[in-house]
Amino acid sequence: MKKILGSLILVIALIASASAQGIPMIRRGEVWRWTIEGGQNGLMKVTAVDGALFEIEQTNEHNQAAGAVRMFGAVVDKGRKVILLNVGQWK
Repeated sequence: MKKILGSLILVIALIASASAQGIPMIRRGEVWRWTIEGGQNGLMKVTAVDGALFEIEQTNEHNQAAGAVRMFGAVVDKGRKVILLNVGQWK
């Protein structure tokens, strides 16, 4: 638990630094398509944005029984990377 909390604090510090540098941010309502080599694909819809932090709902077209999975994200590395943390129902 302490390791996860420490990682979250580090991510928040990086995000605060990135926000201060005027990095392009993600907009609420954007929809992204994702695909992996195993044939799975789906959509990610941005539902909330607060600076460099955002929240999305991810769906899987081949596993609709899983429903929408909530993820938190952050824009880091001067806008070149996005980090997603799965906080939804998949364990």
